[in-house]
Amino acid sequence: MSVVITPRTRQALIDAVEGIDLMRLTEAAATIDYAKVDILAAYQPVVLHFMDVATMMTYENFAAAAAMVFGFLDERVRLVHLEDGRNEDVAEIANAASTRWDIELLEIGMVADAFGGRLSPTSLLLHFCNPDRYAWWNEEAFAFAVGREPYAGELDDLELYGAYLEHMRGLATSIQAQQITKLVRVVSPEITRMGAVQVVLYAAGR
Repeated sequence: MSVVITPRTRQALIDAVEGIDLMRLTEAAATIDYAKVDILAAYQPVVLHFMDVATMMTYENFAAAAAMVFGFLDERVRLVHLEDGRNEDVAEIANAASTRWDIELLEIGMVADAFGGRLSPTSLLLHFCNPDRYAWWNEEAFAFAVGREPYAGELDDLELYGAYLEHMRGLATSIQAQQITKLVRVVSPEITRMGAVQVVLYAAGR
């Protein structure tokens, strides 16, 4: 189902995302068998690979990293070739995401252009570049927040992702997130607080 995301719809979605609270997150975390969460087996090797390449991200490295993201998502798609030097620009932005505290939402949108405007693989690549600061936005997290699957276009709304990202950064700094991280680290010992929160949303939203 395709919808036009009106300002009212967008605000309702933002309100739902910002309504993810620590009590609900903690309750969900306690019900998950992390040994059965399919993404965790592949998660740590990908993060370790990104640690090796993210701070020296050429476009060739960016393309290889994107291929790893698509493999992680089990998707057979390709990057969109961008003109006028923009391929190098997105590689530089990804590099900045790994070394800078934050990049701008507009810059995230520029990286998304290389993924055909899709924010799920974009946000996952940024999360792998800097797993402390960037949140992975996906159908499962959307479903956890909103209570339904996303309609066409909703998951790729940049303003909505920006609200989700800021809210996740707040949750990830909490004492509860620290406790959740201990649960997830039984299976994935090096996962960050942000990563652990994302795993809970992914597993609980399925």
